[in-house]
Amino acid sequence: MKIIKELNIPSAYLYKVIIDSVRYDVEQAIGEPIRECQLENLSYVKEFGKNKRAKITILEIEKNKTYKFETETINNTFISQYRINQLSSTICQLTYSEDNLTSNSLQKINDRMFGIFLGYFKKKRFIQMLNAIEQSY
Repeated sequence: MKIIKELNIPSAYLYKVIIDSVRYDVEQAIGEPIRECQLENLSYVKEFGKNKRAKITILEIEKNKTYKFETETINNTFISQYRINQLSSTICQLTYSEDNLTSNSLQKINDRMFGIFLGYFKKKRFIQMLNAIEQSY
């Protein structure tokens, strides 16, 4: 999945919103405050409801430009990345990409079948979230 969207906000603002959300998730998982400089290469387990969890590893952070992480579940491994380009002092472009690294053939088929249907709703929700961030500026 790939989404490219221009937003009427500075890249620093979008980056801060993303990183604040990441820090909140990490703090909920580990039970203690964490600074941005401690995030890169950090792994933690996130609970997604009853009996569902994922190991998240933060792979790359570049201030106001990049946030990349890996999510490992029992069935899948996803690599997600936010790339932010400053187009002007008040406009940035976000490129969000998500790749599924599943090696199991049956799981790949299942993911493709459901990905077509669920991908539309996932993209729609993601764009709604970006619009809300833009409106909060």
